[in-house]
Amino acid sequence: MVSSYIVVGQKFEWAAMLVTVVGGVIMVAVLVTMTYYVVKSKRTLLLRKRERHARSGSISWLHPEFSNTDIDRVYAL
Repeated sequence: MVSSYIVVGQKFEWAAMLVTVVGGVIMVAVLVTMTYYVVKSKRTLLLRKRERHARSGSISWLHPEFSNTDIDRVYAL
């Protein structure tokens, strides 16, 4: 986004500002969405852990190999 200002210079400053604003909005939207899914994944994992802890002692019909805890993981840098 900063390079757009360097390329167009002061002659087309409005274009550089437009690219910066649009890029900033997209970046914020992506970060907010990723944060939402990371928090949702952590919450789901915590609820499953509590449920598993509450059922400990009873025999589960689910085989641990078929658990989908690895499928729902979301990683963000």
